[in-house]
Amino acid sequence: MIPGEEARHGRMDGGEAAHSAGHSHAELNCFVPGTEPAVFAAVAEVSLAPAVTGGQLTAAVDSFVLALVDQLMAAGCVLVGHIKGALESAAGRRLMFSVISATEAPHWSGNLCEPVPKLRVTLNVIVFGVTDQEVQDAVFRCWSAQVNASTQWQR
Repeated sequence: MIPGEEARHGRMDGGEAAHSAGHSHAELNCFVPGTEPAVFAAVAEVSLAPAVTGGQLTAAVDSFVLALVDQLMAAGCVLVGHIKGALESAAGRRLMFSVISATEAPHWSGNLCEPVPKLRVTLNVIVFGVTDQEVQDAVFRCWSAQVNASTQWQR
């Protein structure tokens, strides 16, 4: 979160079960006939030093989501099914965001206790026209660039 500090990403194990989370997204195929959705689903433990406010977090995540959508569209994404996530503090407070269009900023609900030194991020992305690997690479690249914090991703 601090400009100039380097973000670190831990390795994560993939697998189809982790990607699909036990359900299908076939109902979205009617929007882009002949294409399968690219799915990214992961949880991350994030350490913020120094601790940050909810306003700083929403600004960073807004930047992350907008950069992610830009990169996915540049890579050939033709439809955003959804990009949604939750930020959960150690105190159990949640801040949730959602995007269902490439042309809108995230919608937010909830709140966090402040300041926030650590949090758990749950992220789900379903898009069409790109591969799962392209989505994963874009998520890691954009998160690292926009949310400058030590992050351990798990799928």
